[in-house]
Amino acid sequence: MTFRFLALAIAASLALAPLQSSAALSNSGSAPVGTGAPTVVGQSLDGTAIRSSDLRGKVVVLNFWATWCPPCRAETADMIRGYGALHGDDVAFLGVDTTENAAVVKTFVSINGIPYPTAIAAPSTLNAFGVEALPTTIVIDAKGVVRARWIGEMGTARLRSYVVAARRGSNANYSTPEQLKIDSMLALAQFSFSGSPAHVSAVVARANKALNDVTAYTAKLNAATTPRYDYERTEHEQGALELPTALSVARAAKTSDEKTAAAKLVGGAYGDLNRWSDAANTYRAVLAKHPRDLTFTGLLAYSYYRLHDYGSQAGSARAWTALAPNDADAWDSLGLANERLGQFAQAAPAYERAVRLLRKTADRTPVGKTGQADVAVADESLDLADVYVALGD
Repeated sequence: MTFRFLALAIAASLALAPLQSSAALSNSGSAPVGTGAPTVVGQSLDGTAIRSSDLRGKVVVLNFWATWCPPCRAETADMIRGYGALHGDDVAFLGVDTTENAAVVKTFVSINGIPYPTAIAAPSTLNAFGVEALPTTIVIDAKGVVRARWIGEMGTARLRSYVVAARRGSNANYSTPEQLKIDSMLALAQFSFSGSPAHVSAVVARANKALNDVTAYTAKLNAATTPRYDYERTEHEQGALELPTALSVARAAKTSDEKTAAAKLVGGAYGDLNRWSDAANTYRAVLAKHPRDLTFTGLLAYSYYRLHDYGSQAGSARAWTALAPNDADAWDSLGLANERLGQFAQAAPAYERAVRLLRKTADRTPVGKTGQADVAVADESLDLADVYVALGD
């Protein structure tokens, strides 16, 4: 599970659980607030067809989740309470799981008494909605327009306000004093990346300072019990500023090392913008010249994961394990790709190798300081256990 949470390392306390060749795949859609919602197509836990478009005429609360996602499990009670308070003739709820089979989800739903239906859908559904992490809740109005998006646990009060806005046919953007401050710090209009090299260099420095300041500011906000800013909105604003900054650095790069460092910045910006196909293409261009670059091999594997292109992820992960046979993240990536492909016999040994490597790290960690190392072992062991269950072992 270590690899699965890499993208969320900068905002770990938000409690999120972030997903043919990439050249054949488009970037994830975004279904931003105020635009028409794609249709969820899947099967119910009993195998009947489900289409979210059949709910047109009602406000629809879509909750993207998975049983393996800790914040999704923590959110379950609030979603049930929200359903009890809000559902009716004009409001429907639909859970969406794209990573598990119906039997696993049905057991969780039964044990927890989840009263609304869950659709088992293809990973492409996440791309269609631009879902970056789990849980994500999207509220759609009666005409099929997205009126609210939220990454992370959804409290009942916030959900109620989003449903009320959707009933009115109004957008419900999350704005707090903290969010408005972030918006101001990252406002793209205050940065002009054209002009003399000296001017561009000065603007790049100012942009990097703003990005660093926002990272430090959100780190403090993450410690709060109640969310004070919109993670998805902030990440996209960061990406919107990171991309012209990184492209300016790339244009000024002269040496091979400078160009490689700039490519990493460009790929990272594409990732924050949820443009993972562009990120993958950026990383592949570097690997075409430096095929044994360990960092970019790992980044490419992660890009394929976020595109839900698990076959390509498996190929990159195998290259990663060959370059770094003692890297637990590399073996975790290979295990995860094979698990998502349903190739459980291939996933098991990869996860076993990752567990062994993580145990060694935990064993080398001084007594009293093993917290995160032990958590990593536990997380990976749960992934391995899931595979053993799938194998009937």
